[in-house]
Amino acid sequence: MQSPEFKNEQYAKTAASMEKQRAKQLTPEYQEKIREQQAASLQRQIKKQNSPDAQAKKKAAQEKQFTKNKNSSNIIKITALKPGKPLKQKKALKRTSMTGRNKKTYEIELHNKLASIGCICCINLGLTTAFESATYVSIHHTNGRTKKEAHEEALPLCAGHHDTPLPTKADREENPTIFPIHAKGKEGGKAKWEKQNGTQEQLVLQCWDLIGYIPKLSKLLEIQITLKTG
Repeated sequence: MQSPEFKNEQYAKTAASMEKQRAKQLTPEYQEKIREQQAASLQRQIKKQNSPDAQAKKKAAQEKQFTKNKNSSNIIKITALKPGKPLKQKKALKRTSMTGRNKKTYEIELHNKLASIGCICCINLGLTTAFESATYVSIHHTNGRTKKEAHEEALPLCAGHHDTPLPTKADREENPTIFPIHAKGKEGGKAKWEKQNGTQEQLVLQCWDLIGYIPKLSKLLEIQITLKTG
């Protein structure tokens, strides 16, 4: 059993380490380093997206999807109308709930890989290291949940950066860089969050780069390429 003195000593060491990290992440040099890393990440994504192999895979996937849609029999058939009777459907229409559309196999695999990174905000703040964090993360959708590309444009975030403010005022004052993108009362909010952590689009591209992912449906990377070359 650990003595109170030992626990206090460990706590003091942890607090000192966190304070050192906070001081480091507030320096102009550190912020510039993060911006350079994000810019380099974008360049790697652009290069990978424009490679002959990536273009060939994308074309093959589009042709496969086109053929599948062309041959699909998943069409709602309507019975013939009869006088005095309402129109009937042989197959019920599918509804999309607030939880979004069902994820495809590759999207489930993508979310598992994103979760393995750890909280991308904590990583950029120097509070943890990619792929070595034991912190629980949830998947934050940056572009809704019902669009075809919704499950691709997602981020792994810890509770503090996602939807749960730190519990006490003292905690929030000691950790001013940790607040949720989903505002809870006066705590957090998208505008303040993106000012601190960068845009969600930049962070999505950074995560894709970390796991070597090439998007199948999202146009986010193509938009970034257009902005860079336009």
